Amino acid sequence: MVALTYTVAFEGVEARQVEVQCAISPGMPAFSIVGLPDKAVSEARERVRAALTAMAIALPSKRITINMSPADLPKEGSHYDLPIAVALLAALDIIPQDKAQETLALGELSLDGTLVSVVGALPAAMAAASEDRTLLCPQTCGAEAAWVGAANVIGARSLADVVRHFTGQSVIAPAQPGEVTRPTHARDLRDVKGQERAKRALEIAAAGRHHLLMVGSPGSGKSMLAARLAGILPPLDPAEALETSMIHSLSGLLDEGGISRERPFREPHHTASMAAIVGGGLNGPALALALAQSGFRVTVIDALPLDTRKDPGFDGRAYALALASQRLLKNLGVWGGVADHAQPMLEIKVTDGRAGEGPSPWMLHFDHAEIEEGPMGFMVEDRHLRRTFLDALTTDDRITQLAGETVVAQAVDAAGVTVTLASGKTLTAALLIGSDGRRSGTAQRAGITRTGWGYGQTGVVCAVNHEKPHGGIAHQFFMPHGPLAILPLTGNRSSIVWSETDARATTLTAMDDAAFLNALRPAFGSFLGEISLAGARFSYPLNLTLADHFIADRVALVGDAAHGMHPIAGQGLNAGLRDVAALAEVLSNARARGEDIGSAQVMQRYQQWRRFDTATLAVATDTFNRLFSNDNPALRTLRDIGMGLVNAIPSARRSFIREAAGLGGDLPRLMKT
Repeated sequence: MVALTYTVAFEGVEARQVEVQCAISPGMPAFSIVGLPDKAVSEARERVRAALTAMAIALPSKRITINMSPADLPKEGSHYDLPIAVALLAALDIIPQDKAQETLALGELSLDGTLVSVVGALPAAMAAASEDRTLLCPQTCGAEAAWVGAANVIGARSLADVVRHFTGQSVIAPAQPGEVTRPTHARDLRDVKGQERAKRALEIAAAGRHHLLMVGSPGSGKSMLAARLAGILPPLDPAEALETSMIHSLSGLLDEGGISRERPFREPHHTASMAAIVGGGLNGPALALALAQSGFRVTVIDALPLDTRKDPGFDGRAYALALASQRLLKNLGVWGGVADHAQPMLEIKVTDGRAGEGPSPWMLHFDHAEIEEGPMGFMVEDRHLRRTFLDALTTDDRITQLAGETVVAQAVDAAGVTVTLASGKTLTAALLIGSDGRRSGTAQRAGITRTGWGYGQTGVVCAVNHEKPHGGIAHQFFMPHGPLAILPLTGNRSSIVWSETDARATTLTAMDDAAFLNALRPAFGSFLGEISLAGARFSYPLNLTLADHFIADRVALVGDAAHGMHPIAGQGLNAGLRDVAALAEVLSNARARGEDIGSAQVMQRYQQWRRFDTATLAVATDTFNRLFSNDNPALRTLRDIGMGLVNAIPSARRSFIREAAGLGGDLPRLMKT
């Protein structure tokens, strides 16, 4: 038999009823949740399991299936914990099934069974009243839900209280409405001296409920007058107050369950944007373009002038863009600007050995012909990619660039975040996004701590010309002090990323060109013929640094601001661009549903999507570097055999190829095609 209860899914301010079904059947023990759940809903099974354990209720060794219908409606948020628990308790015959069917529930569970406040209790109560059901919610949400007089609202402190209520052991009294917040108009129209015609226009607009457009030069009093319009409007009637409060409820802005009769007034500054991005490197502009494509107004702030960042000698690196990252650039409309400077990577060869002795016979060989999608990726130099991104920003009127500006402070409130610049300017946004590197000031000001360590290695980067064509083959040669990557560029050129000890790297960067080439040749080998330098050399310290959280109040981190890792697999920028695509999708979906894009609920979706994946990638690169950057004979034998085994198993080899191409895991829309 299937036990039923009900909950809601939020679409803007509308609460759509969802039927939560629980079936317990013979079979291998499992706890499955189906019906298009997001990450937070999928994790509900662990919170429910822990809450039941805290109540000394053991789940049976059977197959438990939770279905949420309609199955094609996305289910997002932690408020599904309580209805899942109620349906499961009914299926276990711990609470009466008929009582569960008469209930619409929402609430998050702590591991000890305590019910945690969630947003949206007011629209959920309206949905419950329309279906003549009782609303079951956390006690802290009861006061706001009780404003819907037609609804019977039960506010419980814990899951144990819910069981006692349904079994009649201790019936919970219906919740009572919170206090009415009386209008307090701090700005009064009589404070305005003069401006008689303008004040008369406000009075006419207020009396007739007309729209009002004010035109005038800066400082003529438009904002002052507009701010006082709310003070001459009548209080909200009960229906209007409920409608307004539903928006506040979904944003978590109702104070102790009270609703306001005051007419809402918003005063966006002319510098306001939906999102402000700190950092105009590569991930920042990519995110700005992705958000602008979805209709957002975006501000990009960077401490360096545009001319400095556009200088071809600004950054000497080249990037191995995975196929998924190339798709993102294509969907953002910037791939055409770099396509002529992009070298397809057709093969990757990974070997182990010592400089001057040649590689071990054991190796990994990845060939793009083993997958159907095309090249595994493309090598693109920073000087081409960065300029293309910056040029694209200037052509989009939804993007404002503030170059040569440094953020010195950020302040968050319920409505948004205010950023103060060193120049004294301020701007406001619904969300602040840190894309400002491994020492992210945005993260520091938000109180986000970091975990990480240095490797005692420095990456020496340059480009070389060579006699013979590279054939689109990338080489990764592991040596005791660190790996040497030889990455194909357009023409007979390759990018070199040479990881060496800090002391050795200092010596290498101090050498003249001839001495450097003499030091490079034993490691590089002669397979591409004679080599010569094709530009300047650069060096970058190598470390691992992970933000302990990717989000804070109205703050999100992307790219190196969230995670900086060893370049051993060339995945640093690819991971950042995946952050960009995921965050853009989360924010676009939230906006389409009418949600506040800076709300904790929206931010949590982004973190749940990206943090585990990036932490796993960081651990993998760290492990590879430690495993291969040594001369231990036992480890050397072990890794050589391991490479040989992977290379000999086609399915394992193809799996690695797909990961290198960025095609594994949960791909954002912008990276799928």
